[in-house]
Amino acid sequence: MKTDRVVESGNRYCHRLGLPMPDLDVALTHSETKLAHLMALAVLEAGGPLSLDAIAERLGRLALPPRLAAAGNPAALRKAWHGHSPLVRDSVDGLFYLDLLAHDELRWVAYLADPLRAPAARSRPDEVRQPPESEPLSQAEVDAAFSDRTLHAYSSIRRAAAILEAAGGGPLSLEDIDRRLVALSDRGAGLDERTVAHWHSDLVVAGPDGLFRLNAASRDVPALRRDIRKMASASLQRRAEAEKARAWRAEHEQERADEDRRDMEVAGRARRALVHVVAVDGGVRAAAVIDAVARSQRLFIGEALRELPAHLDAFDFLAGVDLRPSLRLLGLDPDRWWLAELRPTQRTIRPSDQAALAVTLPGVVQATTGKSRVPADAKAWEPLLAERLTARLEARLEEEAQALFALYEYGALHGGVRIRRHLGDRLVPVSWSLPGDPDFESFVSASARHWLPLEIVTGPSATLADPWSAAATVTIVERDRDALYVREGDDVRAIDASDIRAIRLSGGPSAPKVARRRWSDYDRRACRLMVTLEGIEPPIWRRLELPASITLARLHEMLQAALGWTNSHLHVFEIGDERIAVPFELRQLASGEITRSARLVKLGEVIDHGFRRFVYEYDFGDSWRHAIEIEEVRDRRDDDGWVRCLGGARACPPEDCGGTDGYARLLEILFDPRHPEFEEMRTWVGRFEPDRFDLAAVNAALAAVPWF
Repeated sequence: MKTDRVVESGNRYCHRLGLPMPDLDVALTHSETKLAHLMALAVLEAGGPLSLDAIAERLGRLALPPRLAAAGNPAALRKAWHGHSPLVRDSVDGLFYLDLLAHDELRWVAYLADPLRAPAARSRPDEVRQPPESEPLSQAEVDAAFSDRTLHAYSSIRRAAAILEAAGGGPLSLEDIDRRLVALSDRGAGLDERTVAHWHSDLVVAGPDGLFRLNAASRDVPALRRDIRKMASASLQRRAEAEKARAWRAEHEQERADEDRRDMEVAGRARRALVHVVAVDGGVRAAAVIDAVARSQRLFIGEALRELPAHLDAFDFLAGVDLRPSLRLLGLDPDRWWLAELRPTQRTIRPSDQAALAVTLPGVVQATTGKSRVPADAKAWEPLLAERLTARLEARLEEEAQALFALYEYGALHGGVRIRRHLGDRLVPVSWSLPGDPDFESFVSASARHWLPLEIVTGPSATLADPWSAAATVTIVERDRDALYVREGDDVRAIDASDIRAIRLSGGPSAPKVARRRWSDYDRRACRLMVTLEGIEPPIWRRLELPASITLARLHEMLQAALGWTNSHLHVFEIGDERIAVPFELRQLASGEITRSARLVKLGEVIDHGFRRFVYEYDFGDSWRHAIEIEEVRDRRDDDGWVRCLGGARACPPEDCGGTDGYARLLEILFDPRHPEFEEMRTWVGRFEPDRFDLAAVNAALAAVPWF
């Protein structure tokens, strides 16, 4: 969320979040902008809390389009907001604040009002400059003019002249000119001697050595250059736009990487605490503070409350219930800290398409931690405070603070908290993390990407005990929605992801640092693979180009389509010590027949682990083994096809023909009409041409396989 374009305006929200000063007029130009977005932008622009009337007054001064004309009406704004993030309304003073932990929503509203993203600020690439007619044609211009274009109707002598000028004027043989043309376009581009015999222009001359040269003195040269450049202009413009897009993407990805690094540094330095304040009759009567790192607790009762403000000053991040009014009761500015408000803003939820449930804080605490009647209302605290029952007061304060701390840790990890304990129930979403904090999905993704085990702690807890003493070390071998299938020793079992309350990569300090997973993160690389069926001569092979982001489960489907198999049998990828495939039953994972699901492993991860060669086996009976070699890995160009076959040789053997030995015997029979089994085999196989390879048919089959 950080940027170098922060405006030094004294705006503490922009300064805190690292955002540029928003331009609300820019936000009005976006069709995605809603009334709730404008409300958040008004508070962001102000740099502090605003009343609903102040927001309406600020928005009413804008030149609002008809669809947003209600922005000046407080009643319409209240209805449009209806509790949506990133705005929060203080129940005491009624002012609207920004929830600084709602980083995704804040990023979006800041994007809508970024002056550099206004339509006037966005520009197309400059038009490609047309060189003067006196300047010879470049190779890039000729390539752009002829590539993938049907050239039947275009002058053959101009084709040859363009090739010659791009090559410095020649000399070139007719075979060289023809080869270069066909390389650019195989649709009517080629030349032969019969074509040359019909040339009547002096653009190209043939020397006594039989080589061709461009006649630079010909009066037709300027027209040739104009014509070729006209043909090339659209393609060159597209290339310029694609290059600008690539440059923007590279700059954006670098900015995002720098932003992520800074966010992780801020999150790593943040000192965090759970604050539980007991306020009765408009005053703070007791409080408990839990240091999130040390997992230690300190109570403040009676005269000790005077020390509470100074104690809180040691922290950067506070989690608790009704924090804003509680901090103001202590004479403190709530916007001094990052605040995680534990009281849910959502009022009802309808889990599993059943009757709607009321979302209450005690219900959420009990469902998530197992602790009931937490937090207590003011009536429960009054007798404890009035009778000065210090021991009971301290016990109750500790119990509630620890339950709320467990609730906070769970919500920060999962991005949601339970409304009731039942397998399959959806969680109530919450925003209790800093932008650089990894969440549950980040750990699972990192484990799958690095092929590393995880330490997990399951079950409810509402104590300050170190959770890792009860951790189990597991390897994720499969995932089915919210169910994780993990291997612990020799046992494979299913775990409901929402039952995990603590998780980290195994390996201690040497484990890779886990960053928050972004929804837009994906591998942009393209791979070229050479796939060869082992044990058969002449070889049966395919050369494929596909994205590194595909899973091995999808690669299996593409190999089936490219080779011509029918996906009628089991398969496995043998990669180092791993046996990776799509499991059809738990027994395959438990027995070690499959060590990891192909749905979890991506091709790019195989490459990153240093494997450039591996084996794909199909049909364990016939045992068709395919050697896969990764020939090239490169950044994907915009004109790359997602999946395509670049070449190949020979047809795939018929299914169930008995492996390599059976296939050799089959060919022997099919090519010997006098063999006693000839008619039987020909009837079974049908029309089979072992030397046939149809590139267009293979690419059509690949196009039918979804790559995502």
